[in-house]
This record gives sequence, structure tokens and C-alpha cells, in this order.
Amino acid sequence: MPTPLGKAAGDAIRLSVSKVWARPKFYFHLRKGGHVAALRRHLKNQYFFRCDLDDFFGRINQSRVTRCLKESFSYVDARKMASDSVVIRPDTGKTMLPYGYVQSPILASLALDRSRVGRFLRQCESSEDMTVSVYMDDIVLSSNDEARLYVVATELAQLATDAGLPLSAGKTIGPGLTVTAFNVELSHGLLTLTQDRLDRFRESYATASSLHVEDGIVRYVHSINSAQVAAVTA
Repeated sequence: MPTPLGKAAGDAIRLSVSKVWARPKFYFHLRKGGHVAALRRHLKNQYFFRCDLDDFFGRINQSRVTRCLKESFSYVDARKMASDSVVIRPDTGKTMLPYGYVQSPILASLALDRSRVGRFLRQCESSEDMTVSVYMDDIVLSSNDEARLYVVATELAQLATDAGLPLSAGKTIGPGLTVTAFNVELSHGLLTLTQDRLDRFRESYATASSLHVEDGIVRYVHSINSAQVAAVTA
């Protein structure tokens, strides 16, 4: 975890980057609505593909961060910001973005956007037959054209490998009529909490320590699928 001084420096870096980077609107971890809004934008489509960037923060090193930042800052400033934002991986001795630094999410997102993967995702989003959402390291693509989605998914996987940001094989799902992300099943016109997640919400609701906690659970379940609220509160 960063020191108070390190957190202040991180906040300054985060603010500086936010002023110069026009983040994609489909990066939902950087806007209101979060993962629920990210999934809802796909409901109009029939076919879905979900993938996860393997060890995302761990693959964003100091050199990559510096390279991205120097497009908007002087080399000296870019190098200093990058140096202040990374730690040494104990297993490899290489640099990486740590999860505990406040600037890590925006720097990782900047690195993704300025990679071949990020440019490809922007192209997909600008096409009429594709819908894209990114929530940190989770990517969902959807389309009403199944063949087109297969081609895009295959190209994305290859680009990700070439860019040094490979997809996690164990978390790649589809293309298909249904995919699961964030413990939510996504299909045409419908979001549904997985049974395991629903069971855990039921248990949490039954043992909630306050009405505030109960209300938070109900509001979240309702935001996914109002028909599932009764299964939690019964």
C-alpha cells in the first residue's frame, strides 16, 4: 500500500492523466454505472463474447507507462510519473503497476487504449454491427452477426498476444447466446444473477446487520433483474 505521500503523488498523476486523455466512453470502470451499465449496453444483441486480460496490471511495466505518457507529457515528466507508479515484481524482478496505487487503474487503462488491443476495440465500437464494453480487465463484445463476432474474437485474441496483453484462456467465453461476467448471465434482452451469487445474496440479506445493508442488496439485485428480488428477500 502507498504511503500518504505516495497517495498524494498518485492522486496528482491520476488527475494529470485525466486532463489529457480522452478516455473511451465504453471504459465503464472509469464512468458512472459500472459493470451493470457495461452489461446492459449489450442487451440489444443476440451473440456475445467475453474475455479477460491475463495478469493485466502485472504486464504493464514502467517502460510501457512511460511510452504512453510521453505522448502527452515531456519525457522527463513521463518517466518520473511512471517511476512513481510501479513496483518490482518479487517473482521476476520486473516492474509492474500495483493494485493498491490510486493511479494504477487510469494508467493501466491508458496503456490498454494506446495498445494494438485498444485501437482495435475503438474500431469495433465505431462499427455499426459491434458493441464493446471494457471494465478494467474484462472485455465483452456483442453483435447480431455471429460469424462477424467469431472473426472479431479471433482477431482480438491474436492482437492481444502480439501486444503483450494476452487473454486468459480460462476466462474466455463464447461467442455464444449467453456469457457470464461479474456473476451475471448476459443474453439477448436479459440479465440474470447466477444461482451461486443469488444464494450468497440471500444469505447476506438474512444475516444483514442493518436496514441499510438490506436495502443495498435489494437495490443491486433489482438493478440486474427485478424478478430475482423475491428469491433474495423471501
